[in-house]
Amino acid sequence: MGALRMLATALETLQRKQEFDFCDGLRALAVLWVCADHGILCVELFLEGMGARLYQLWWPIALPASGEAGVDVFLVLSGFLMGSILQRETTSTGGIAMGSFVVRRLFRLFPAIAAAMLLTALGDRAAGAEPECPSQEWWMNLVILNNFVLSDALPCLGHTWSVALELQLYMATPLLFTAAARLSSILRQHWRWKLTPAECVAALCALAVVACCGIRLWFVTSTGLLEKPSTDIAWIRYYMGTQYRYSSYAAGVLVGTLCAATRQQQPELPKQQQQQQQQQ
Repeated sequence: MGALRMLATALETLQRKQEFDFCDGLRALAVLWVCADHGILCVELFLEGMGARLYQLWWPIALPASGEAGVDVFLVLSGFLMGSILQRETTSTGGIAMGSFVVRRLFRLFPAIAAAMLLTALGDRAAGAEPECPSQEWWMNLVILNNFVLSDALPCLGHTWSVALELQLYMATPLLFTAAARLSSILRQHWRWKLTPAECVAALCALAVVACCGIRLWFVTSTGLLEKPSTDIAWIRYYMGTQYRYSSYAAGVLVGTLCAATRQQQPELPKQQQQQQQQQ
């Protein structure tokens, strides 16, 4: 019964209306920004000389060529939504149903990943091209670790590295809220600091952002990254590695948690008054 209940909850969330509608629009813009960046890279790859001239001009293509920042925008929005969701669940139920949470996340991601792997393998076979899937490290897609580059081998669905990054961060977020609740309890009992669990989540997220910046700086200086070509595997590891990218997500969780906590503290307006405000 417990497994069936988790499955039913996961399917229900796939049809649930988004509370923050603006996030879907911003996510779409972030995706288009990343696609624009890839489009310019394709011009550089397939039109010899054209890409170099575009980059020499720079300002006409500055915005689309900076599309890698779209990944950070996407991570901030994901963190914002996840922080607000878990804050509401923690307040209403007193905890987080980890089993249901994991099932919901997997149902949102794994069917699409499995379908993409299958279609890519069939498409490569039909075209007689070098198979992208399965590859030497295809198994990393199944355990969502394909953003950790181990070798120069051709990756299976290399563009799904950001999906792996997000799922890893999703799985860590309930643990963050659990640690924050425990920290709030300890501070109240032993230090008489009246910090709410939401405030502890915000504090831990702020520390995480600082730590991520420190890890980035250490990696850049210890590897001499700025002196390496952009095709070097060190750049790929720096760009895709969770330990170098989680600061954007942590910042989103911080804001989302505090926003949800603030809204919960506000008195609920009568339905008639809410309708009048919406009409205005």
